[in-house]
Amino acid sequence: MNEIDDDPKFPLSPAKEVCTEIAFRFFERHFKIFNFLFFASNLAQHQDETRKIAIEALSKVDPEKYNLEDAAKRKSAFKQLQQFRDYQTENMCIRLSDNFLCYLSEIIQACALKNPNIIKSKENISVEDVLKFKRNKDIVRFVVDRKINSLSYGGVVEIDEFISSRIGYSILDDESKRKIISYSISLRNLYSHNRGVVDNIFKRKMKGNDLFNECDIGDVYEVDYDDLVVMANNYYRICQELDLLISNKFHLRRKKFATWSRGNSS
Repeated sequence: MNEIDDDPKFPLSPAKEVCTEIAFRFFERHFKIFNFLFFASNLAQHQDETRKIAIEALSKVDPEKYNLEDAAKRKSAFKQLQQFRDYQTENMCIRLSDNFLCYLSEIIQACALKNPNIIKSKENISVEDVLKFKRNKDIVRFVVDRKINSLSYGGVVEIDEFISSRIGYSILDDESKRKIISYSISLRNLYSHNRGVVDNIFKRKMKGNDLFNECDIGDVYEVDYDDLVVMANNYYRICQELDLLISNKFHLRRKKFATWSRGNSS
């Protein structure tokens, strides 16, 4: 993948962010997705180091029972963890995109509560659906969630058109953003609905996108760590820009990330 971000080796940290509560929830989960990967890797490496130290000590007491050569042949915890690499990257692709789509839905809901006109549309809502809710806030959430979810299957252009028409901000305002977010959302759909097996729809959407790792229909699509970081940092930067614009336009409260974190800790 091309190095579109400043430093594609590390996910951006939200520690110094000033943001809305909705963005705080996005940043917190965004960072945890990577922290879990680092935690699992460190845990496996620590287990291997502890096991090695224990075997070396025990071999001095009983070299026949605790043979260093036999112990070295056993598969390490870190290598066992690597067997789940495909599943882990697949899960991270889905979680990163779902977290971003959830942010978009929640921030539009917040805007709609300030100005209900932004979700006006010609779409129908059944009486049965309306009667499920007791508050206007819940109806707004239902309408926006349904719209964002339906748009995510159509592609990133439809999502951008919806946000632009409602809020006046484009998440695809330059070519780099467009390529990365199109790649990210398409991967999310591929992993969620086709177990990562490349099909005609995915190939067609990726045509002309130089982030796409060329492969054949029927192959399981593979994503490496650098891909994940570029995707994640692109989502992060869009959230930064959108959150600042919307908080100013709709007068949403912003606080330091650490302040929100203390208030949300149990």
